[in-house]
Amino acid sequence: MTDRPQNLTLTEVILPPEHLKIASRNPENHPVSVIQRIAAQPYLDPASTTTSRRRPAFICGPMVRYSKLPFREIVRHHNADIVYTPMILAREFVRHPFARDSDFSTNAADAPVIAQFGANNPKDLVRAVQLIRPYVDGIGLNCGCPIKDQVREGIGAALMTKPDLVAEMVAAVKAEFGPGFCVEVKIRIHKDLKDTVAMACKAEAAGADFITVHGRQKTTRSSQPADFEAIKLVKQSVSVPVVANGDAFSVEDALYIADVTGCDGVMAVRGILANPAMFDLASYKRRTLWYQQPQNKDLRKPARRLSQSNITKFPFGRHTNDPQGSQTQLSQKQLVLNAVIPTESQLLVDGLPVLSTDLKNVTPWATVERFWDLVTAYGLPFRVAQHHFSEMLEGSVTKRQKKIMNDTHNMAELLAWFDSRLDLRRPKEPGFGEHREFPWREEFLERESQEIIEEEGKEEEEEKAEKKKITELAEDLEKLAVA
Repeated sequence: MTDRPQNLTLTEVILPPEHLKIASRNPENHPVSVIQRIAAQPYLDPASTTTSRRRPAFICGPMVRYSKLPFREIVRHHNADIVYTPMILAREFVRHPFARDSDFSTNAADAPVIAQFGANNPKDLVRAVQLIRPYVDGIGLNCGCPIKDQVREGIGAALMTKPDLVAEMVAAVKAEFGPGFCVEVKIRIHKDLKDTVAMACKAEAAGADFITVHGRQKTTRSSQPADFEAIKLVKQSVSVPVVANGDAFSVEDALYIADVTGCDGVMAVRGILANPAMFDLASYKRRTLWYQQPQNKDLRKPARRLSQSNITKFPFGRHTNDPQGSQTQLSQKQLVLNAVIPTESQLLVDGLPVLSTDLKNVTPWATVERFWDLVTAYGLPFRVAQHHFSEMLEGSVTKRQKKIMNDTHNMAELLAWFDSRLDLRRPKEPGFGEHREFPWREEFLERESQEIIEEEGKEEEEEKAEKKKITELAEDLEKLAVA
């Protein structure tokens, strides 16, 4: 990952691709071609009783601020088939060089990539597409973002009540750039699903190449389950490919969603932000085969979703009470969900061992290490990088350590947090980006475990003191009552 293509940003005037030495877009990276190619390939699922099954296209959805070039590259490394840019405001992108440079950077390896725009009129959208078209494989029109500021501007979910305007914008892009240029429309569902179907059909008639459906209404909280039956209805009502969005946190989820909706692709946003390797089929294979082993199958049956509530909260050295009541230190390599991997019967899958991160469906260390390399090589705003690492480390560090990391103030402090606790290797060092457990430094583990014990001792003393005060107060009140 050290021999990288030239990075490019869009400055005041967009220069032609030949000037910037970017080749014409490869037609094989047209998003619909990608979806069709994947659908035609049999997928051997280790969890299936049949020899093959249909695999949907794995899609990394657009995220405001967070799906920038380094993140797009790391999710592609882990089997994402199509990747989106952050949502870009079309009007600002056209008007301001700063918006162009901050919203979009790319290189020759950034494919297949779709630029998603927020727009409320055909003119702004066409002008924005004109600027970015040579550098992407298609564009998406956001009709589902529920953020109030965006809705007030008439973009995002505000368009859910304006299907004719959506169709007009799609048709305008198609008329300007031809039928071969890919245009996707991303919508939510309506309270009345007839409106959802009608909107999808109008977008298709206007020339949309595929439609993404988030299975929630504009006001539905993300804690509520996505409506897969509604997505299935849209899929059955149009002839273009349909992508399902909502509640995808693992390969297991993606395969399940594709099965129940019949969709051609599954888009992840929150899930892939937390674990950029969530679509990694090799990790899924290791996890599946491990639970199929006779000595492991009864420890914990793999769920359709690997719930965060089952993730070990203290993966390195948290002490626990044993049956005799004494304190026992558990090493971070032993703590895996609610089970301990028997080291003497370690399973090798394609020559690689099953790791705790495979079983927990959380970001593997190799991904963290590679992402650090991309962040420093390509550049990423500090707060954006910090948020990425905070999401990636969920389920692998304690809340205490995560807070310390989130309290860092710049990239140097953030890097120092990692280096002082973990064996973070650089690209030319042996073992960089290799398949291994989180490499906690022994001196840190010892110090952290001791500090946790000391803090708990202080908390226990404070609790005792508080109980004593309450008891004394109750006794004083009793004496006053008697008097």
